[in-house]
Formats: sequence, structure tokens, C-alpha cells
Amino acid sequence: MNFNNEQLIKDAVNVFNEFMGQANVDYDTSYVRYAEFGPEHVRLQSNFVKESKLYLTNVEDKLSDRYFSALAALFKKIFLEMEKTESGRPTVAIIKLSNDGAYDLIFDYGNPRALEINVLSLGQENSYFKGKSITRFR
Repeated sequence: MNFNNEQLIKDAVNVFNEFMGQANVDYDTSYVRYAEFGPEHVRLQSNFVKESKLYLTNVEDKLSDRYFSALAALFKKIFLEMEKTESGRPTVAIIKLSNDGAYDLIFDYGNPRALEINVLSLGQENSYFKGKSITRFR
């Protein structure tokens, strides 16, 4: 990553980690996906994987509103900082968080429908999980 604001990334990871703690779910890996479809049209979603099965992170609206608002603001700042770099402004970002606290940040540029993490996208070309042994929870 060639921009200088690692603190924004750490802050976003910490907010997401706190959100997953408040969600009180047992997971192997959790994901939050931020996509920008336009200046005021963004989408945030969170799912988690346990034993190779994909689950929606279900929480009370008040809890998701609080954390997703904070995450959206942080992602917007990260995207603004990245816009100043050679790589430009991404359209999608995913935080992949392991239950041991390790994380990755993945970006896509130009396609707000890329790297989908929802269960309906499993097996689709735009799925983040394409080629991975992840199945839908039944």
C-alpha cells in the first residue's frame, strides 16, 4: 500500500473487530465489505465463515448502525487518501479478519460489484470466495 495513513486502516480494523465482539458470534474469519456506487451511494455488509460455511452477521439495527456508520466514515477517508496515490481511488474494500486478530485489506478498482461476500454471490464470477471451499449455511 503506497499511502501514508496506516492509522486509518488500523482504526477501521479495530472498529470491525469491536463490532464482531459485540455481535457475539463464533467465527474463523469475518469480512466487512464497503462498496462505493457513487458519492452518496455506498453499501456495507458483514459476513463470517465458520467451518467453511458462510453466515450473515445478524445483529440489532442499533448496533449495526453505530458500527457501520463509523466504518463507512473510515473507509471514505481511506479512499480519499488512496485517491491521491498512483493506484487511485478504489470502489471496493474488504477487511478480512481472523479470529486471532490477523487481518488483510483487499481493494478493487472500477467495479462496485466486485468481491461480493454475500451468500447469493457464492459460485458467481464476482464472488470474493470464488475458487474457495465455502458453502452457504443451511
